Amino acid sequence: MSKKNTNIEHLSGNRRFFDPNCLERAPSGLLVPKPIKSMEIINFGGTANSVINPKFDGVEVTTFPYYRDLLTDQRRYVLPDYKDNISFRTVAAKNSTDISENDITLLAQAVKVSNQETIIINCGLFNIDKLRSNLEKKLEGYISHKKIVLWGSMLSPELAHSDAPANFGAAVAAGQLIKPGIVVCMRNGVMSSTSDFRSLAEQRLADDGIAIFDMGGTIEGTWNAAADTASTVSGVNSFVEQYIRSQLRIVQDLRYKEIIRMDSRDLNDLWRTQLLESISLEVRGVIGSDGIKTMNTKNFVIPHGTYTKAETARFVMEHVDAHVKNATIVFLSAMVPLSYGAYNGDAGFNVGYALMASTMLPPGVYISANSRIYDPASTDKDLSNARFMNRRYAPDEEVIYRRAINSYPAKDKVVNLISQILGEMTDKQIEDIKYMNPDELKKWAFNNDFANPSSRK
Repeated sequence: MSKKNTNIEHLSGNRRFFDPNCLERAPSGLLVPKPIKSMEIINFGGTANSVINPKFDGVEVTTFPYYRDLLTDQRRYVLPDYKDNISFRTVAAKNSTDISENDITLLAQAVKVSNQETIIINCGLFNIDKLRSNLEKKLEGYISHKKIVLWGSMLSPELAHSDAPANFGAAVAAGQLIKPGIVVCMRNGVMSSTSDFRSLAEQRLADDGIAIFDMGGTIEGTWNAAADTASTVSGVNSFVEQYIRSQLRIVQDLRYKEIIRMDSRDLNDLWRTQLLESISLEVRGVIGSDGIKTMNTKNFVIPHGTYTKAETARFVMEHVDAHVKNATIVFLSAMVPLSYGAYNGDAGFNVGYALMASTMLPPGVYISANSRIYDPASTDKDLSNARFMNRRYAPDEEVIYRRAINSYPAKDKVVNLISQILGEMTDKQIEDIKYMNPDELKKWAFNNDFANPSSRK
């Protein structure tokens, strides 16, 4: 991938709001968004912060900051680096039709006194454009350095496949990438401002679409009790595609294609080559081997398993052609399957975050995880903490890791052993593993003529 991805002239769609000053140069030379230091989440009511109330067969707006758990609960795995520097505030817990002029004044005051540069405000969708216009007038002269995003949802986050977590993820991504000012992050995946408001039809014409090229992984999986892990099956309906089409209803033209859906530990370079060729065909807008003419889009989201997501992203970076280098490619994954429910893990949030990032970032290959965009060349999954970090295994360590997870039948247990070798796990965590001790496994991993360890008892 070209290291010079700063050409953002003649932007369309969401890129009209992109702030090039948010970028910094990664070790590979790729320009990636700077890590955000802190953020404020303001609850201004609406369905996005509601609970189901069976007494009147509807939803009830609550003062509880619903997204505190999503961003900070270890079981949901979004876990941004800045999770200890997120502040939450409730200004109004009302339906959008009940918001008064005084409520808007209180919201403006909350923004003025906030010491955070990024402010995410959930509100009702019914009059969100009117709210944006009124708030902009009340904040005139106060927002030259603040990034303010208004967002909402059609469904309560309590519902299994609510659009709320994905819309929230899109709003957080927008808050990290936009220029200072106020924007509406609409539920259909596009943004607008008071000075640049256009109808959905006009925005569709100005946008070049999104391609979802599916490589599988946990995000596309269902729980397999026998294997005690999530399993993905190729050739059946995609959870990611269904969620985007039926729940998010994004305005951008969407093309979905399954490359292969499998555990990423089983992927090889043949599948990665097929992914790369499919991206190249899509960018060029030609007829592929399936006989379908592509969209000629340059925005790509790649669902992928977490174990080798960084490896596949690096493969794409290292083998790009003249067409692929002009594409924005964002790798998407989750620690909890989307089939569990959009709010029960990180999948729903991650889908919205990756979609927004793919329509805003300059050309390049990126990893999205933990509410952040990473450079694949210097990033790997942190096995002991189930998250991604700016760290790359040394070549000899990567040999151990790749051989073990692709050869050993009890793969999850081997990952724990490898982590022990790399100094990331304690002895207590491997006491129940009887097949091999760490020294024997290390000797096996570095032996070019290694045998399958399952044959050794």
